[in-house]
Amino acid sequence: MTLCLLVAANALAEDTPPPHFKSILADFTIQRDGSIRMTEKVVVEAQPNQVIERTYWNDFEQHVQVTRITRPDGSSVAFENPKPPSVRWRGEPENDTFIIESNVEGAVIPAWSIPRAAELTHDESHMVRDPRDRLREILPIWRDAAKNPRSRYLLDF
Repeated sequence: MTLCLLVAANALAEDTPPPHFKSILADFTIQRDGSIRMTEKVVVEAQPNQVIERTYWNDFEQHVQVTRITRPDGSSVAFENPKPPSVRWRGEPENDTFIIESNVEGAVIPAWSIPRAAELTHDESHMVRDPRDRLREILPIWRDAAKNPRSRYLLDF
């Protein structure tokens, strides 16, 4: 009899659809140390007490660390980080909206040598060019960057 109940419970669990992220609204803020503070408002379709997992990009240069998950009213949600780029929490009966706060390190780098979009055309970007021409293009960008070293960054996340 116990075996029949276990088999029935497993069959019901397999019929439960996985959590579905209906929407994700992300807000990024660059911090003074070059890291990014990310706040995501996520709406998730999930059954009560069902495990919800969100996985982020992570490699040896970029690290994502979830610091907090809250409900829209600001109350905390228990969560765990089973692996560095992942976070898990459980679905709730009356709530499908969660706010995930995290830090991203290694996603912002100085980008003074990257030309402005108006300076490249599609034809120029695919052809081999004279390095002296490239140097003539980037010298004004470096001069401009020296006046305000925090003015140009590349966000790679």
